[in-house]
Amino acid sequence: MPTIQQYLQKHGQNLQTWSGNRDASLNRTHQQNAPLIAQFQRNHETAWHQLHPNLPDRLRMARERGADWEGYRRNLWQYRNNRAAEIWDRTRDAYDDLFTYDWWHRYRGRAFSLGSYSPWWWWNACPWDNLVAFGGYGWDTPIYYDYDANVIVDDDYYVDGQDLGPRAAYAQQAIQLANPAVAVAEPLPPQEAGVASEWQPLGVFALTQQEQGDAVIFFQLAINKEGVISGAFTNTLTDESAAVSGSVDKRSQRAAWHVGDKTTTVYEAGIANLTQNVAPILIHFGTQATQTWLFVRMASPDLPTQPASVIAPPEQGQ
Repeated sequence: MPTIQQYLQKHGQNLQTWSGNRDASLNRTHQQNAPLIAQFQRNHETAWHQLHPNLPDRLRMARERGADWEGYRRNLWQYRNNRAAEIWDRTRDAYDDLFTYDWWHRYRGRAFSLGSYSPWWWWNACPWDNLVAFGGYGWDTPIYYDYDANVIVDDDYYVDGQDLGPRAAYAQQAIQLANPAVAVAEPLPPQEAGVASEWQPLGVFALTQQEQGDAVIFFQLAINKEGVISGAFTNTLTDESAAVSGSVDKRSQRAAWHVGDKTTTVYEAGIANLTQNVAPILIHFGTQATQTWLFVRMASPDLPTQPASVIAPPEQGQ
């Protein structure tokens, strides 16, 4: 990890000290979350099956927003947050070398100068206020897409319990959004001091099934001022990597992107959800099928950033 070593030396650290500090931080987090994770693993199958009321009941709850809706959504987010804690605990520091200067050079053929930026620049999270200030998109209020709660995709798609049309039409909108009519460059930090970046990193996320499984697929996402999404994908099991491209609809705040040349397999999330530590996302397999998966933010290895922690669900909106 030559650029990482250069960065640490420049900031008065060395690889051994940094690694020891990171291990200590991860161990503290493990000890803190161990009881929660153990309880989740004992009960997760039962909890998962309880989160699947039939479609009419879910639609009714979404329309009425009563006590059963609040209980369902609270249980859904408790499950998602526990699942995220499990992923963080299993992942630890195994993938700190992803999406660094060296990774981009090895897997994507891009050579960047280190400059004054951290080798984990691409890992930087972007809070909502920072996103709005960066892009000047004109958004006053974030719109959160809580798939399987306020947005339900079945044969049709529903928002707040209201039927808004066939799933295929909704998926086709996402496919169009994920294939912007512009060439999408891979994101890089400014190469000169004092020059504003053209890209705002959104961070690094593990893509996981909500029910179970380990994290082997990771995304790095970034956005530019025009609302174009860029970044990269990697599968650590197969050592596959590819570029990511997509865009955000500035009216609906709906973001969609695809990987490499697979233009009809599309990933979708509310852009506001991507400012959170845990985000439900949709995967559209063409217009024929749609599944809900989970994005779990990976905390930057750049100390003193702490590992991510369990959070409350975002405030509800369409």
